[in-house]
Amino acid sequence: MIEAGFFDLDKTTIDPKGRAYDGLEAAFNSSTETFARTILTARGYPRLQEAIGDNPFLAVSPGFPIGLENGARIVDSDTFENIYYHPLSIDERAAICDYITATEELRYVAFHPKEPRSKTMLWSPDPDEAERLHNAYSHNADVFSGDKQMLFQKINQHTPCMITCRTYSNEPRDLPEITFYSRNTTVNFMPEQPNKGTALQMIADRQGLDLSNVMAAGNDHNDIPMLSVEHLGYPVVVGTDMSEVMKTQLPEKTLYIPDPRKLGSYILKEVTRQ
Repeated sequence: MIEAGFFDLDKTTIDPKGRAYDGLEAAFNSSTETFARTILTARGYPRLQEAIGDNPFLAVSPGFPIGLENGARIVDSDTFENIYYHPLSIDERAAICDYITATEELRYVAFHPKEPRSKTMLWSPDPDEAERLHNAYSHNADVFSGDKQMLFQKINQHTPCMITCRTYSNEPRDLPEITFYSRNTTVNFMPEQPNKGTALQMIADRQGLDLSNVMAAGNDHNDIPMLSVEHLGYPVVVGTDMSEVMKTQLPEKTLYIPDPRKLGSYILKEVTRQ
C-alpha cells in the first residue's frame, strides 16, 4: 500500500494551461487521511503558489517539506522558509555567464533569489520584450532589462540555485559542461549535486518514510533522479514525454501511465489496497 507520494507539477498533475488533470482532485480528496503528499518541481516559490492557488487540492500534507527548483531548494510547507538551499557555485555561475555572453538569440534569463518568498528575477536583452514580460508576469516576477553585465551582477548578488535560459526559436546550443535539463527552447542549469532524487531522499528521511511504500510520479528527464531512487516502491511515469533513451535509466518496475487523466484512478486503487 502506498503511504506517501511525491509529485511533479507540469504535465504530471497539471496540464500546460495550469489546470489539474481530470480525476486527480477526487483521488487526492478521497485519500487525504491515509496518503501523505508533497511536490517536487522545477518551479520556484511564486509559480508553485500560482499552481496551488488555481488547484487548492494540490496543497501538500501538513508538515511535509516541498522540493523546488529541481530539488536544489527544499522549503517548509507552513512558513516557506528554506530548509535546504544549494546554490550554483562561483565556477558554475561563471560558466553560465560565459554561455549567456556567447548566445545572441536569448529571449530571457530567469532565476530565483535565495530568499524563498522573493519573486522570480526575469531579464530580457530586448526592452520591448522585457515590457511585454512585465505586463504578463509582474504578479510573480521582477522583470528588468539592460546589458549582460547588469544581469551577471544580479546573478552573483542573489546566488541562485537554478538559472533558466530561453531562446527565441532554436534549441540551446554549445551548453557548458555543468548539470542542465533542456527541452525545446529552454534549458535549466543546476548545481552538480542536488536533484529531485536527493530531495526525495532528504524529505523521506526527515519524515521517517519507508521508501518501499512511497510513490513518485513525473513526466520528463528532470524526474529521472527521483524515479530511480533506490528502494522506491512505486515509480510512475505520466504522459508520453519520456523518450526510449530516458526509459533505459529507469527501474524495470516503473509503471507508465500515458494518459495523465488515469493517474487519479491509479492512486485511489493503490492507496486503498490492503
